[in-house]
Amino acid sequence: MAVEATKGDVIWSPYYRITHWINEDGGVSTKVNQSPHWHQIHTPGNPLYETTYAKLTRPPAVTC
Repeated sequence: MAVEATKGDVIWSPYYRITHWINEDGGVSTKVNQSPHWHQIHTPGNPLYETTYAKLTRPPAVTC
């Protein structure tokens, strides 16, 4: 355990051991106490995400 405490990808809080790394998709993955917690994926060029964000950032239609 002492060796793990000094590894660069391990962060300790009073109750949690948090590890993170760049995943194979180019995003970031995180484990908390060795359990998967967060997986961020790299989405440029993915129409599912681009369409959603385009709709969210478009100004609302004005109706009279």
